[in-house]
Amino acid sequence: MDSKIKDSEGRIRNVEFKMATQIAMLTELLAEHLDYSDEDLDRLRADAIRHLKETNGSFRF
Repeated sequence: MDSKIKDSEGRIRNVEFKMATQIAMLTELLAEHLDYSDEDLDRLRADAIRHLKETNGSFRF
C-alpha cells in the first residue's frame, strides 16, 4: 500500500511541475505581449496571494 501511495505522490509531483512550467510560460508570454513591467507582475502576484489567503484557496466564478 505504501508503495502505491508513493508512486501516486511521484506522479502528482510530476504533473504539478509540468503544470507550473506551462503556467510560467504562459505568464511570461502574456506579460511580454501586454508590455507588463516587473512591478506590474509583482503587484498582480501580491494581489493574487492576498486573495487566495483571504479565501483559503477557494474562489467562485
